[in-house]
Amino acid sequence: METAIRVDNLIKVFTNDQGELDVLQDLSFSIASQEFVCLIGPSGCGKTTLLRVLAGLLPPSDGEVFYPGRQTQNNIYRVGFVFQNANLMPWRTVIENVLLPLELEYRSSADNRRRAVSMLELVGLAGFEKTYPGDLSGGMAQRVAIARALINEPEVLYLDEPFGALDALTRERMGSELIRIWQAKPVTVVMVTHSISEAILLSDRVLVLSKRPAQLKLDLPISFPRPRTLDLKHTKTFGSLAGEIRRAIQV
Repeated sequence: METAIRVDNLIKVFTNDQGELDVLQDLSFSIASQEFVCLIGPSGCGKTTLLRVLAGLLPPSDGEVFYPGRQTQNNIYRVGFVFQNANLMPWRTVIENVLLPLELEYRSSADNRRRAVSMLELVGLAGFEKTYPGDLSGGMAQRVAIARALINEPEVLYLDEPFGALDALTRERMGSELIRIWQAKPVTVVMVTHSISEAILLSDRVLVLSKRPAQLKLDLPISFPRPRTLDLKHTKTFGSLAGEIRRAIQV
């Protein structure tokens, strides 16, 4: 498959008045186009930092992030980013929140509203166009955030623990919805999660990071056929994969 992202010897160091904090250490891996990859590791190991470096929101201290087909790192993919909190603007309606990325890029078009309505239909929120964020549940707000991230047709969608603030049942349901959306509109997905089960159920590969400074401890393919159901959790293979990930995190 075509490579979407290649990371070579990536290092990230933060400097402040207290000195230097080594966060990422000599990371190298690649991600294929339209692949769904989950990042998992100990709390505070640098998963979000890595995601932000990949998305171009933070510069690497050393090493490189390549986007094949692009001449320079600054000429990167059009990306979408979904945070743990939906971060919707409360004074804007649902459809106005979804339209925001196009407005910021001054991409005014009579077609924009139709695209926004289409995105809301894709995430299961048809009919909520004029609703304000304060009237939405947590899961519905995250659906709006996903629609907002997808409206500019990104080549890569970055998800930073997008369901972490949701209750367990809503989180499972949102995971299934995310896969439905991804299969309907295939893009490369890189997602941070703290849930081993979620990583196995959603992804094509799981990248396990060590404690800080983060190194790559395990690059594990997940070969379950799609569509996947929660019944997979009760299989011997699922348990074996979960055990392998858990052992890599604990080392």
